[in-house]
Amino acid sequence: MSLIKKNFLYNTLLSVSKILFPLITFPYATRVLGPDGLGLVNFVDNYTQYFVVFVALGIPVYGIRETAKISNDPKALNNLTSDLLAINFINTCLGAVIYLLIPILTGKFAENSHLYYLGLAYLFINIFTVEWFFQGKSEFKYITVRALVIRVFAILALFLFVHSREDVVYYYAITVVSFLLNAIVNYWKMLKEITFNFSFSRLRKHMKPLMYLFLANVAISLYILLDSVILGYVTDETEVGYYTAALRIVKIFLAIIGSLAIIMIPQISQLYKEGDHVKVQTLLSKSFRFIVSFGMPIVIGLMLLSKEIILLLAGQEYVPAIMTIMILSPLVLFIGLSNLFGMQVLTPTNNEKYLLVSVVTGSVISVSLNIILARFFLHNGTAIATLLAEGSVMLFSGIFASRQYKMNLDYSVVWKTVLACLPFLLFYKIATLFLTSNAWIIGFTVVPSAIYYAGLQIFVMKDDLWRAGIDILINKKFKK
Repeated sequence: MSLIKKNFLYNTLLSVSKILFPLITFPYATRVLGPDGLGLVNFVDNYTQYFVVFVALGIPVYGIRETAKISNDPKALNNLTSDLLAINFINTCLGAVIYLLIPILTGKFAENSHLYYLGLAYLFINIFTVEWFFQGKSEFKYITVRALVIRVFAILALFLFVHSREDVVYYYAITVVSFLLNAIVNYWKMLKEITFNFSFSRLRKHMKPLMYLFLANVAISLYILLDSVILGYVTDETEVGYYTAALRIVKIFLAIIGSLAIIMIPQISQLYKEGDHVKVQTLLSKSFRFIVSFGMPIVIGLMLLSKEIILLLAGQEYVPAIMTIMILSPLVLFIGLSNLFGMQVLTPTNNEKYLLVSVVTGSVISVSLNIILARFFLHNGTAIATLLAEGSVMLFSGIFASRQYKMNLDYSVVWKTVLACLPFLLFYKIATLFLTSNAWIIGFTVVPSAIYYAGLQIFVMKDDLWRAGIDILINKKFKK
């Protein structure tokens, strides 16, 4: 089996765990913490994540790309790793001061100081996670096993320590401790392979590409992280809770699509460096078809089942988030395609400046619309702003990517997939006619829809991606 197929299987397993584990923890957390408690933790966590992006510059993406290029050169890898860790450490020390000053000056710190201290710890732990090192070396088996073990620990800790609204600090502490365990294991494993060789003179060569990626990441974080922060300042924590519940549900399914981008960056970077443009175009074409053929059914399914999903996973308190899920559901497709154009085309081909223009446009749209729409439409206003921002990033990054690199994408796949998904509505209507349980409605909509859709792709449309997936599963079964 090829390296890409193996890594995709591992990353798919990791992505499936990102779906299954939240399905276990999310209903419990939403009911125990309530909209206000969930909103408070999400407010502080988004604030923290913004600083994580700020202090890391563009290292998470840049590190993957550059590690992939020199993974077989130990000396160059030692230098790169030492340089990026030094840059991250210096930035974190500077960013930590600003991190504490803002909530202190705005009066947010005193009431929730424990949460902000946990966020500060998360900020420093981030230096040592070095996930980019293992992603750049395509060690996805290790990443998957480690992540699964630590997620099991996090689930057990959640049920042991979080029992009421007053346990919001424990809830966030579990996130931070899980992150710490990731960092310890990663750093310990990396030390077996790396000898630090720090030199200030080498840092300068990284700064230009890092600055492009840094500015792009800051711009992205403006509409990914500041949406909840702006909503929290304009309205209240309950509205943040509604928005958070809907966004987390949508992002659960986005994990499947996002798994492809991570494994493709090192592969395409290496092929582009070697000048093998035929293989690059083949991979990009397959990525596009994968994103559309998997993403579109998820979007339509979320729209149809938004009511049942919210009631099953979050409960009656979160009924106002039903419409929010419907608004946000196209993000699965928008973000998937943005990752294709930005992370799989513009970044590996050293065209980060065009990615920067795309995400800056999106961030301006997001912040502007958030401030206006959140006042009038509350959490749904923020959802509309987020959707339009991600749509603009997808559009502009797609335009730039097509100008910078010949991708040969078959855009007819989009309308063919939409038509293929229309019978989902019939399955849903039949389920709601005869069933009242939310779980049963979801089950009797999803299962027939999935069987029909997979059969259509394999036997009628004869899609080679779906057929290849079936072949892999059959081969693995017989090997066992």
